Parts: sequence; C-alpha cells; structure tokens
Amino acid sequence: MTEPTIYSSLDEAMRLGNIPWDNHPTVRGIVEAIGIETLYAHNSSGIRAVRREPGPDLWIAYGNTSGFVSEEEARCAAPELQPWPDNKSGSRWGVTHPENKNRDGGGMRRERPAAETCPRCFTEKASDGSCLCD
Repeated sequence: MTEPTIYSSLDEAMRLGNIPWDNHPTVRGIVEAIGIETLYAHNSSGIRAVRREPGPDLWIAYGNTSGFVSEEEARCAAPELQPWPDNKSGSRWGVTHPENKNRDGGGMRRERPAAETCPRCFTEKASDGSCLCD
C-alpha cells in the first residue's frame, strides 16, 4: 500500500486537485476559516483536508466541499454559499462552489469560454487573467 500524497501548499493542492481557478478564493476562505493542518491527494481529483483542531476531514472537490460538522460551520466558512446536508455521511454538511459540474435550471450545462493558459507556468488563467506566476 502506498502512502498518500501530501501537498506542500494549498496552491499546489488546488492545482493538482483539479480545482478551477474561479473556486480558488472560495476554497482558500474555507481552509482559513476551518484551520487546516494537512492537505492530501484524494482519488484522481480532489483534496482531503485534515483539521488542526479535532473534527472530521473536509473533502474538497472540483465543485464542492463537504465535511462540515454543522450548517452553521458551513455558513461561517463560506458565507456567500448555501449549505446543504451531505446525504453520504448523514451528519455532515457541504457547500457548492461557484464553478461546478452541476446542471442549472434548464438541465443544460453552463458553457464556459475556453480559458487562456499561461505560457510561463502552464496553468489555466483565472477569469481576471491571474495565474500562478502573478
């Protein structure tokens, strides 16, 4: 059995965990609000975030974060997002990130224009044009 990959930084975790640039501010706010000690690679995409204080791990994916102990904790960590009960765990809460793979009102996927790639760091630029070089 191989040891799980530990990320050296949140930026590395989000880049290698396939978290869209538009979700980076949301994820950064959640990680800071909860107090995360260690970030691990989770499956082929996503991040397992281990708390500094006792409590369940957070699971950060492309379009959502789950593992909050209460609706109140989810609201405090991501005040701009609407919490939802995590049916997988039965006792945890989650939030859907601004950029996600969920379908919106008409059942059609929201199409996003192709993102520009930075020629220096080869990452997808955020909607404001920033990248890992900035």
